[in-house]
Amino acid sequence: MNNKKYIYVKKYKNEITEKIEVSEEIYTEYWKYTEKEKYFKKYERNKISIEDMVIDCEFNLEEHIITKLMIDKLNTALSKLNDEEFKIITDIFFKAKTERELAKEFNCEFYKVHTKKISILKKLKIMLKNEI
Repeated sequence: MNNKKYIYVKKYKNEITEKIEVSEEIYTEYWKYTEKEKYFKKYERNKISIEDMVIDCEFNLEEHIITKLMIDKLNTALSKLNDEEFKIITDIFFKAKTERELAKEFNCEFYKVHTKKISILKKLKIMLKNEI
């Protein structure tokens, strides 16, 4: 049986999506978040009061909103990366590739990929701090 899990993410603002292999944990959290979002939109469409939406004790509206804002900020920051930087981050964090595997793909030394990853993460951190 195929145990591989995939999610689709927007690579750029112009709606290009990319299929990314993810771990079981990330896949589960992604769908949990998606189902919560569907739940929220369903009640929004029916114009039910906020009290009715918060009845579900496990659904934390504040946490949901904060998570959505952070995901939007992260997507914005990722869209500002160049193609090589975007590939490094998505391969390491979403496709679970090792830095050594990427070094073979880029035909370079392992430490160069590692150094590049660290600099990209610092760049993302600065972009995210400036967004807040």
